[in-house]
Amino acid sequence: MLALLNHPNIAAIHALEEQDGVKALVLELVQGPTLAERDR
Repeated sequence: MLALLNHPNIAAIHALEEQDGVKALVLELVQGPTLAERDR
């Protein structure tokens, strides 16, 4: 369902991976500062 979201302000979800019981989203790479850097 989340992969269906399509908006310029939302990074695209490419996949859901699982290894050793740990799940991770594979997201679009967005160039620029991190949110922590922008909050300074």
